Amino acid sequence: MKIRIKIGSTLSTFKQSAVAVAISSLLISSVQAKVSSAEATKLGKNLTPVGAEKAGNADGSIPAWTPEFKIPAEYQGSGSRYVDPYGDEKPLFTITAENIEQYKNKLSPGQVKMFETFPDTFSMQYADLSKSPCRWIF
Repeated sequence: MKIRIKIGSTLSTFKQSAVAVAISSLLISSVQAKVSSAEATKLGKNLTPVGAEKAGNADGSIPAWTPEFKIPAEYQGSGSRYVDPYGDEKPLFTITAENIEQYKNKLSPGQVKMFETFPDTFSMQYADLSKSPCRWIF
C-alpha cells in the first residue's frame, strides 16, 4: 500500500505566501527615511510645511510661496463649500500646440508629448499659484 502526500497544496501555498509577506513587511518597516535635525528646523522657515522650497526661482516664473489665503466670509461652516476666491481671475497664459515653442524649455517630455499627440485639444493654463486656495491648511 502506497500513501502519496501532495506537496504544495493550497493551504501550504497560502502559508508560504503569508510568511513571505510577513518577512517582507518586517524588512520594509525597518527602512525609514530620516531627516537631520538641521533639515527639520528649515520647516516653516525656508521650507513649506510639506518640505518644498518657499523661495521662487531666479527668473520669476515660479513665485515665492506666500500663504495668504483667507477663509471667505460666505463660508457657513461644516457642510458648506468654500466659494472660489479666485473664480474671477484669468490665467496668466495658456500653452497650446501653436505657441509651445515659446514654453518648451519649461515643459517636461511628457507634457510636450501630450501637445504632439493631441495638438487640437490639449492645452495648459497657468495661473499665479502663490495664492493657491489650499494654503489655508497650513
